[in-house]
Amino acid sequence: MKFIKFLSFVVVLGFGILNAQEVPPLKIIYFVPTDCQPFENREERLGRVMTNIQEFYRRGMDANGYGSKTFQLEWDAPGKLKLYTVRGKKRQAEYGRNDGGIIRDEVRAALMERDGIEINEEVVLIFQVLLRWDGDQATELGPFVGGGGSLSGTAWVYDDPRLDAAKLSSKDPGGYYGGPCSIGRFNTHYIGGVAHELGHAFSLPHDCEKIDEKAKWGNSLMGSGNHSYGAELRSEGKGTFLSAASAMQLSTVRAFVGELPRARERAFWKVEELEATCRKEKIILVGRVTADPPLVGIIAYNDDSNVPDDYDAKTWTATPDAAGCFRFEIGEWKKSSYQLRLVGVHANGKTSRFVVDYLVGDKGPDLDPFNTAIPLAELKKFFLMGNRERIGEILDDLTTQFPNDKVLQRKAKHLRDLLKTTALYDLNEQPDGVRRIDLSLAEFAAADVGWANPRRGNVPEDVFLEVGGEFFESGLYAHAPASYQFDLGGRWKTLKSGYGLQDGHGGSIVFVVRGDGKELFRSERVADRKLRRLDVDVKNVKRLELIVEDAGNGNNSDWGLWIEPTLER
Repeated sequence: MKFIKFLSFVVVLGFGILNAQEVPPLKIIYFVPTDCQPFENREERLGRVMTNIQEFYRRGMDANGYGSKTFQLEWDAPGKLKLYTVRGKKRQAEYGRNDGGIIRDEVRAALMERDGIEINEEVVLIFQVLLRWDGDQATELGPFVGGGGSLSGTAWVYDDPRLDAAKLSSKDPGGYYGGPCSIGRFNTHYIGGVAHELGHAFSLPHDCEKIDEKAKWGNSLMGSGNHSYGAELRSEGKGTFLSAASAMQLSTVRAFVGELPRARERAFWKVEELEATCRKEKIILVGRVTADPPLVGIIAYNDDSNVPDDYDAKTWTATPDAAGCFRFEIGEWKKSSYQLRLVGVHANGKTSRFVVDYLVGDKGPDLDPFNTAIPLAELKKFFLMGNRERIGEILDDLTTQFPNDKVLQRKAKHLRDLLKTTALYDLNEQPDGVRRIDLSLAEFAAADVGWANPRRGNVPEDVFLEVGGEFFESGLYAHAPASYQFDLGGRWKTLKSGYGLQDGHGGSIVFVVRGDGKELFRSERVADRKLRRLDVDVKNVKRLELIVEDAGNGNNSDWGLWIEPTLER
């Protein structure tokens, strides 16, 4: 007999009461390469691991005022977690850190054929036998990542005989994480890692604890909390907590409350008003929104753009009143460039985003970007709609309202020009008198990107090409893995280009230039918001390829940009 627990909830939200459907349990996969065997007692061990994480989320949701909500598990018998074992098609050493898609495809095919389960409709946690030990040293072979939305998601983690929540308190030697460590610390990193990547599978982004939170509760789970999970059991710190921002978003995801009404519909919001002032080292941000479906709340992520990745984004939450009005007090900033992301959490589990990039200088925050954020958002919206006429009208208004904001006017003119039909350059037909040409306006021999579609002069969603707080008209969007190919005909001498990560995206990538299959340039790992430049000899090259690779840790947020790519002769 199988013991499977299901729960139904009546979810109480700020706008009323919704009847949620049954909460579907996680599907726990056990993935074993062809040359490996499953570890003994895995059902019991992983049962303890998952129960520990389940209770962590339950306590966190309750502490944040959402009641005793958490994800559900399947059990084959009391104390024995239900595992869906899948045999991989390759040997252990043949799976790499970037092979999440390959492993997921193998899992998906096996579960559909054998169990009739479509994992695209589930939250799936894949425990992989992909942590290899050489003596007392462990090497991570496969992916350790997660990602998903409000309805479904996937996390890839490792299993190991040492992995056991009962050993979190152990100070005995025998573990390894970047070096020898105790068994307890080994479990902190890897059980904490399971909880963290599972958070991504539930749709949670990164966030960081604020100063007072760290003093009280330790580290936020979706920040560096995966490295402090359970540390308090060994008297090695405060441990890890679930932030208010994470709890707010989890209060609407299917894995916690069941499928909410309109869960498969798109959500929309509009920031109607936004005003920022500064008082006592805090940005006072007030505004008004309209939304459909209504909002459960709004999360403000304040992210230092000069810090690689987004683990440092500190968060505040607010609940709009009946008129849609909200207020934030954003503190703990320093002299730097920032991106403030307002994320609206809708009642159907979907989220909406509104972004403001701003600087903090010697005299404090520059608040002008907040004042122009709404017209900027309107420009993006009408560009994505392809409405060139409306962009022209907004440009006229901006010229009158903000005559000194030349960057804002440049952005509006750029979007208007992008929507104008323009013939592309054939590089082989350019007269010898043409000494310089913009590659972002040239015909592609081939083009492919890792997410969305190849784009010239803009990026998906964010629209504007921006690196290090600077806006550029010319460039190519190149989310890893990406490749742009050009037929040069051996008629050009030099490639010059900038390259970097799109602002607001915390990936890590490598830029590569190839000529006729030969590597001409390879960058160092790029994981910051700095623009770099290259100058490459392409004399006699017939086929030029601009490549962006993942830097070895998965391609999440790997928004590469080729900035002002130019051929000269």
